[in-house]
Amino acid sequence: MEIEFQGQYTKEEYLRAIRIIGKPSKWGMALRILFLLLSVGLVIYYAVTTIQGGGFTGSETSRLVRYLITMSILGYLVAKPYLDIRATAAKLWNDPLVQRPVSGRVDSLGVTYENYTQNWDGFAYKFLTDDLVILMTTDRTMSLLPRHFFRAESDWRMFRQLVDQCVIVAK
Repeated sequence: MEIEFQGQYTKEEYLRAIRIIGKPSKWGMALRILFLLLSVGLVIYYAVTTIQGGGFTGSETSRLVRYLITMSILGYLVAKPYLDIRATAAKLWNDPLVQRPVSGRVDSLGVTYENYTQNWDGFAYKFLTDDLVILMTTDRTMSLLPRHFFRAESDWRMFRQLVDQCVIVAK
């Protein structure tokens, strides 16, 4: 069984694919947000207790400024993964090779683009949405195959079944 595909990426689907694969882990993001919230809580607590104690002196103002700087740095660290994703996506989209038409075929061996075949066992990760399949190798090479690349809905379903059967993601 051989399924042919052909198409050209749209900017929206390409940027969405980059966001999907570059999204930070839930635990990593939760820790970043936790540190930010603790920092904000510390600054608020310190400011309230200092005001109740009679106001800010020189050393207390200095300490508050340090806390505010720390809070700003933690805020940046929370936002950085998302800023990096946007910059990477914009940089990759501006590559002329990404914007050219793509064609190939999918079969029991893997995904073939013109003269290059990536075997199924070479894919280490898969990300599936209703209209996108994103396959990643261990060296972070992405194969993006949107639904509109396939001629018929039946081709899309067969491709998705192949992905489910052939791409084994290690846990």
